[in-house]
Amino acid sequence: MIGLIGGISWRSTALYHQRINEAAERRGGRNANAESVIVSLRYETLLEQGRAGNWDGVADAIVAALARASAAGATLGLLTAVTPHRMFDRITAASPIPLLHVLDPALAMLDEQGIGCVGVLGTSYTLTAAPFLDRIDAAGLAWRIPDEPGRRDLDAMIQDELTQGVVTARAERRAMELADDLMAAGAEAVLLACTELPLLAWRRYDRAPVVDAVTSHADAAVVRMDL
Repeated sequence: MIGLIGGISWRSTALYHQRINEAAERRGGRNANAESVIVSLRYETLLEQGRAGNWDGVADAIVAALARASAAGATLGLLTAVTPHRMFDRITAASPIPLLHVLDPALAMLDEQGIGCVGVLGTSYTLTAAPFLDRIDAAGLAWRIPDEPGRRDLDAMIQDELTQGVVTARAERRAMELADDLMAAGAEAVLLACTELPLLAWRRYDRAPVVDAVTSHADAAVVRMDL
């Protein structure tokens, strides 16, 4: 059983649940789905802790949620948000069940495609976190991220719009402009390292391959659980 630690935001949790079951259906047929349990945390509380720099508090809440998922029968945990993965090692060390890092399947996919440099889009909390960028380095990939004004635009787009279920043409244009900037800086593909960014219409973006960390994470979990 997969344990989904959600609520960060609830919309990304719903997207994870959908992607996991779509992957299970592709593997097992039209009536297949994934056995899972969702432990949904209070997004507002975790957001306040993150803004205050209390990442230990965020990690503790997630570890407690993983214990609840384990008690319900989960044997593999997924964090349904990218930003908390900045505390992945700390969370993993205290978790009663193994976790699958959101980046690992996406990085493997980029490697298979022969990509040497990836442009990464996500929140500032993610894009400036050394553990996150170090993991990309360890995979042998160079990376590009937006400049500070671009990161501020992404933060506003994600926090003020996408987590609230608001998708605008203006946000889509700006996100794809930032992707263009990363391509101009040498990136060969775009990595959506935020669980809300896939809500935008990336199928329209044709300048480079776009890898969605949510979909690759969900697919890898289904394969690992042999669903």
